[in-house]
Amino acid sequence: MSNIWVKNIVRFLLVMAFQLFVLNEVELHGFINPYLFIVIILLLPLNISRAGLILASFVVGLTIDAYSNMLGMHAAACTFLGFVRPYILRFTQPRNGYEDIVEPNDSQLNLSWFLLYAAVGISLHHIVYFFIEAGNFNMPLLTLTRIGANIIISLMLVTIYRMLFVVKKS
Repeated sequence: MSNIWVKNIVRFLLVMAFQLFVLNEVELHGFINPYLFIVIILLLPLNISRAGLILASFVVGLTIDAYSNMLGMHAAACTFLGFVRPYILRFTQPRNGYEDIVEPNDSQLNLSWFLLYAAVGISLHHIVYFFIEAGNFNMPLLTLTRIGANIIISLMLVTIYRMLFVVKKS
């Protein structure tokens, strides 16, 4: 098994453990839930097949659902994120493309690129997740407030993760 897959499996295990046993216990003001696990999907290798990406995203969401006693809401939102990630990458593609870049946290991609990429991915995930959770459009202002607040918190967590664990190339 290549080094990149070992790194992604270790990332999955550690981030999931932190999410399930620490972050899932945090709820701020009744509507902010910090979600770091999205970083697992965002940082999957760029050369992963579309089917592999969608399957991995589904497994991430299903794992969160299983440990959180949810009914597939995370699985649906994560699968959607896995489906749209190639479009997000195309939308945020740097001028030289992704040549010689293996994964989206490569130090060749600067922080501003990563912030745009992560913000779009997290936003799409949260829009899908929170509207599924709401179950209707009766209180759109509350749902939009929850989406916005959770995007900010999740983006901060994902950015801190990237800053702590990105490998600097000399």
